[in-house]
Amino acid sequence: MSATTASIEDILGPKIVTNTGEEIETTSLSSKKQIIIYFSAHWCPPCRNFTPKLAKAYKEYIEGSEKDHNETTVIFCSWDNSDEEFSEYHKEMTFPALPFDPSKNQELGEKFGVEGIPSMVAIDAVTGEEIFTDDKAVDLRALVATHGSTAFPLSPDHIIKLKEQAEAKTKAVLKDIDSGSIEVAVIEKLSEQEKPLTDVLSQHEYVGLLIGDGNHAFMSDFFQQASSTMLETNEKNGEGCFKLVYVGWALEDEESDHSKCSTHFPYSIPNISDGLQSALRDLAGEEVHSPMLFILHRSKGLCKLDGTCESAGLHLLGDPMEVLMRFYRHGVEAFPWDATSESILEARKEARINELKNKLPNLEFLKKCDGDSVLMKKDQSIPVDDFLSSVGDDGVIGLYFSAHWCPPCRMFTPMLLECLEEVKGAGKKFEIIFCSSDKNKEEFDEYFESMITSNGVGFYALHYNERALKSDLSEMFGVDGIPTLILMKPDGTIISDDGRNALGVGAKYFPWDSEALERLKKDQTEAELKLLEKEKEITEEQRRKGLPVVERLKGEPGSVELDLSTKVLTFAEQNFSTVGNRDLLTKSGVLYYELEIIDMTDGLIQVGCSLEDGVEVCNERSADGVGDDEKSWAVDGVRVAKWHGDDIEWESAKEWKVGDVIGFAANIDMGKLAVSINGSWEPANGLGVVFVDDAIKAGVYPCITAGEFKLKYSFEGENMKYGAPSDGVWEA
Repeated sequence: MSATTASIEDILGPKIVTNTGEEIETTSLSSKKQIIIYFSAHWCPPCRNFTPKLAKAYKEYIEGSEKDHNETTVIFCSWDNSDEEFSEYHKEMTFPALPFDPSKNQELGEKFGVEGIPSMVAIDAVTGEEIFTDDKAVDLRALVATHGSTAFPLSPDHIIKLKEQAEAKTKAVLKDIDSGSIEVAVIEKLSEQEKPLTDVLSQHEYVGLLIGDGNHAFMSDFFQQASSTMLETNEKNGEGCFKLVYVGWALEDEESDHSKCSTHFPYSIPNISDGLQSALRDLAGEEVHSPMLFILHRSKGLCKLDGTCESAGLHLLGDPMEVLMRFYRHGVEAFPWDATSESILEARKEARINELKNKLPNLEFLKKCDGDSVLMKKDQSIPVDDFLSSVGDDGVIGLYFSAHWCPPCRMFTPMLLECLEEVKGAGKKFEIIFCSSDKNKEEFDEYFESMITSNGVGFYALHYNERALKSDLSEMFGVDGIPTLILMKPDGTIISDDGRNALGVGAKYFPWDSEALERLKKDQTEAELKLLEKEKEITEEQRRKGLPVVERLKGEPGSVELDLSTKVLTFAEQNFSTVGNRDLLTKSGVLYYELEIIDMTDGLIQVGCSLEDGVEVCNERSADGVGDDEKSWAVDGVRVAKWHGDDIEWESAKEWKVGDVIGFAANIDMGKLAVSINGSWEPANGLGVVFVDDAIKAGVYPCITAGEFKLKYSFEGENMKYGAPSDGVWEA
């Protein structure tokens, strides 16, 4: 076997399959120059949208007469949830696939750094190496979406050719717009008169064509932001510098209205011509949609001091979607929103953050250049030195990133206040500085006023107008979402970048540093051992009484309370623990048990059974229960679903309620599972046989997973209210 073939086989495996199930040796790919691996899945909406385009383009490519039509092949790598989904999805494609193997296909994605789907990766058919690793700007999906079959063979040389063609087309389109060959009528808001777009381009250095779909209700906030950014840009660079033109594209729905949207901007094109539509599509290199931002700039053909020169005439400043995102994220600071401006902005930001890091000791970052403080409390500026004196050398400072509009923040803030009051009440030094992400000062003021307890214990805050500092602090501490709490010492040492979790263990473990958490770990270990010992005693008591042992299999120790005298199981809040009766593993005949719902509050439950090796026993909190894998089955009367590896619709079933008695039966010989409510096995109510699976014939035992639930159980005929199903239930 050659090294080349072995290399490709190592990556893709020995065989690929057609959408009719025919197997093809991977060695047959040796005649190709490159292979495009298409990572996709039917459950993914963007994949289902792109796959028909790729299938059509590839079919036209391989049926073409061009000399390169055999240079490239596409191979589907499925991330579907099942073999059935893979097979059905593959039928929509015109190219082969790797055999369905979730583990191997995920590993292949990881090998090539695939973070999401749909994704296309080009590899050399000889070496197996990724082709475009040095040019992440190459978007194979976008090329196929834009160029169709002419995007192939998607080789580096061909992509350069496509890029040159696109650049030439862009220059031609811009020349036509600039000369007026493409006639475009613009309405000026101030005069309500029409004027040629060429006049607007001649009067302003930069003109932004903002694509809209008339959906004012959805886009009004952004339109207001865009208008404000335009005004700020002109204040900073001159009134004639930059103007926005609202371009009415296709209407979103019957309620959409271009005229309402256009009121935010000085110019509008409410009725776009076919010529301008075609021109914008050529400039975008793809389908145009709302929102997009085309920034047009008329250059005088000058050279800058850095040595870069620009030809005279009209230019497009970058990809319209990328420009839109810079415009939205950075506002006037990134003007004129091209890649160079963003790079400069990022470099400045990096420099500011490095400076902040150097100012962490003694909270120097809270001092302005003139020495004034950015810190406040109760509408009063607080000198940083005074603040540090109140905290002391052994105190803890929390930077609290939060906002009133954020529901999790509003839930956490009272808990943080309570902890602050408890710690300070114990005579320890602890202060919180609120770093606001509120949308305006009014919201900030209202939220900050609420950050105080009835005893007068409250937070400090950064002045709201310190937006740049707050943004840089978020960046420096890696704040990806709110609420976030950073715990630090006055000397700048970071105690924890996950203060929410640290405080969750309680004020008892202040200052939540490594020493305190070691103490916590020791306490938790001792507590867990006591709980495990208690569970062991209950297990031994059941064995002494000759009872089949009911025991916690998965979840935190103590998360399920078992009362042997009443046969009641109480599942704790904020847990999802699994209980089983492995002594009742049944390998023939019928297994049957009953559960009476005593209390369910806002809990969850899955009632079912597992194969002998189905439940992995562990002493840790888990989100998985019985039925969440391929070796167990369950029904759920809260979410009204059946579970076997995933949730399945439970047709005609009703929600369970307090007082209901749930009967669960397994006919091992027939490979069937059945469910009853209060003795009824009526199929019309979704009851009776709910699963048919030959895997059940290997034998199963009872399992229940729940959280915030109380159940009375009955196993092996004792205290049964209704009893096992009749033969007729199994035959129905």
